[in-house]
Amino acid sequence: MRYPAAGLGLLAGFVAGAVVMVAVSLFTAPKPEEELQGLVYGTRSPGMEEPPAEGGDAWYRRPALLGWGVVVLAAACYIPCSF
Repeated sequence: MRYPAAGLGLLAGFVAGAVVMVAVSLFTAPKPEEELQGLVYGTRSPGMEEPPAEGGDAWYRRPALLGWGVVVLAAACYIPCSF
């Protein structure tokens, strides 16, 4: 990298964003389960007895796994700009 200070700015921005994200998550009350039903495909909607399709254990029906995948992908795209 031609300008090392630019890399430090990128890193500082990433760390600041991560700190704000964690702080907001810790101080925000979670939504009740009733409000989250039917929000994404694969979760139960009000009045539904069964999920829309079989395979409730499929990887694409796990919001935590998809969320971590996005975090890893964002970091992978961010790291090359930092050096």
